[in-house]
Amino acid sequence: GWGRVTGVDIDAESIAYARRRYPQVHFVAADAARIGELWPARFDLACLFNVFYALPAQAKALGAIARAARPGGQLMLFDYTDRTGAFHEKAGHVLGDWSPIDPTTIAADLGRCGWRMRTCEDVTPRYHDWYQGLCARIAGHEAEIRAWHGQDWYTYVHGFYAHLLHLIERGLLGGAILWAERA
Repeated sequence: GWGRVTGVDIDAESIAYARRRYPQVHFVAADAARIGELWPARFDLACLFNVFYALPAQAKALGAIARAARPGGQLMLFDYTDRTGAFHEKAGHVLGDWSPIDPTTIAADLGRCGWRMRTCEDVTPRYHDWYQGLCARIAGHEAEIRAWHGQDWYTYVHGFYAHLLHLIERGLLGGAILWAERA
């Protein structure tokens, strides 16, 4: 019921997997910062689901996505937030390349890139519950994970998500759903 859907990811392996899994969807391996060149004024809705934090050139990507959106097009960001402005200082080196949304500047950031923010919903409690459940599921499957991938992999995966949960519990990391409209 969504009409025509195009999935974009910079990782060609992820795109190959998505094509096999969802053959009815059109997928393209591309940098988000090039979307406006590839598809100017084509999309009614752009949805970034836990990807914005990982974009190395966030402003460039937001501008490119704005160019790819039709007039009045919508942008939905579902992503991590830096709840205190101290994420980089306190998160540790493991997440050093992450850039969560800064709730205090995102409206202006969007505005400079061709968007007008409409709403921002804090979903941090849901992030907390989800990561708490994920950590419990990972721990519950420890034997299987270790058998398939080894102790080092289990330790890494469980530790990584436990670290995210810890950051959420300390109030440093959160989540939000933002809606914006092409200006």
